[in-house]
Order: sequence, then structure tokens, then C-alpha cells
Amino acid sequence: MGSAVSSCSALARLMGSGGNFTSRPYLSRSGKIDCVRAPDHTDRFGLGIVMILATIVCFAFAGPSRWGGLLAVVVESATLIVLLGASAVARSTLRVVSGVLAVAMLAVLTGAVVDNGSHWLKPAIASVIAVIAPYFVMRRLFSRTTIDSAMVYGALCVYLLAGIFFASVYAVVDGATTAPFFAQIEQARGVDFVYFSFVTLATLGYGDLTPRGDLGRMLAVTETLLGQLYLVGTVAMLVSNLGKTRQMGRKERPDV
Repeated sequence: MGSAVSSCSALARLMGSGGNFTSRPYLSRSGKIDCVRAPDHTDRFGLGIVMILATIVCFAFAGPSRWGGLLAVVVESATLIVLLGASAVARSTLRVVSGVLAVAMLAVLTGAVVDNGSHWLKPAIASVIAVIAPYFVMRRLFSRTTIDSAMVYGALCVYLLAGIFFASVYAVVDGATTAPFFAQIEQARGVDFVYFSFVTLATLGYGDLTPRGDLGRMLAVTETLLGQLYLVGTVAMLVSNLGKTRQMGRKERPDV
């Protein structure tokens, strides 16, 4: 069995140039150990961007309805699973995260059935997901030696997740306080938080929506600084060095 695993590992390395498949041993009907090519979703950050955009749309337009919140959480959870797969996390970690997401969806489903007014749960779960995913994505990017399109896509995933995170935090603050979050409108919708977050992240500063309280103002300032520094210091650097190889100071750590 050990020699079969070694043979499959060698075959995986041989076919790994395309980056689309891995190879693992399996027991055929004849009792012979053979190798099979299995899909490999590692570094598929382009798909991650598509899922993040779907998450943004659901967060903005699912609305405060009971079942809309459940739909948003399902899409957010699927996005996290896709990003974890692209980040090459260990299967044990993926199982733990999947279990936690299942509990979160069960909580949202329960709230939708009994209508207990827990509308804050959707943005709270989105903010947690937007914190967990960038950690694994950045860890994967730091382990790569070649600056290619996958690394740029991964960096853009983190940027988009930052916008979702702050939009979620704004929504949680709005739901946790009695005063409206924005000075211009009394009842903010999901699309208002998404719009304000990405306008702030991109430092556009239209001014049609502004935070009413000091906490909202400081959060907006923080998002502006992080968005600007990340674009200039990370994304721009990756794009300008596209195709180059980084010097690694230490060996790549195994997945945990």
C-alpha cells in the first residue's frame, strides 16, 4: 500500500503542472490498488471572486425577511467553503468549519420559523465569515513562491471580503443601537450598508450617506485607511511583479 501511495504521489506531481487534478490510491473491483485523478480546487480564487460577488448581492438584496436572511447565510457559507478549498486547508479543518456553518444555518432557520426578531444574526455571521476566510487565503498566498494570476485573484478576494466585513459590522451596529446608523435615512437596508462600505473602502466619498454616531465614523475611517493601504501596498505590488518568483526564507508549513 505504501508503494502505491508513493506512486500516486509521483503521478500527482507529474500531472500537477496543470493544477487541475490530484492523484490518490483506490481499491479497484479486481482487488488491485490503482490511482485515480481527483479534481483539485486549490488556488481557484477566480471562483472565489464569483462566490463573493454572489454573497454581496444576497447581502444587499435578500432583505430583512426571515427566508431572505437564510438564503444569504447559505450563500455566505458556500462562499467560505469555496475559499477554504482554494486555500488548500486540511480536511479536518474543513469538516470543523462545515459543522460550525451547519449550526449557524440551523440557528437562522430556527429564527426564521419562530420569527424571534434575530435579524442581526445574518450580518453577524457574514462578519465572522469575512474574518475567517481572509486568514486562510492570506496564509495560502504567503506559501506560494510564484506571483501569478491566482495570487492576484486571492488578494482581490481579501479586498472584497473586507467590504463585506465592514458592511456587516455597520448592519450589526445599526441593529444593536436605538439610533439610526446613517444621518440621512431612518431605516437602512442591506444595500445601503453594502453601498456605503464599498464606497468607503474605495475612498470615493460621495457623501450621500454618512454615519450618525462616533462609532460609525471611526469605523468608516478605519475602513478607508485599510482599503487604501491594501490596494497600494499589496494588490498594486502583486500586479507589478506578476510572473516573478519570490525568495522563500523558510520551508512551507504543512496544512493544519
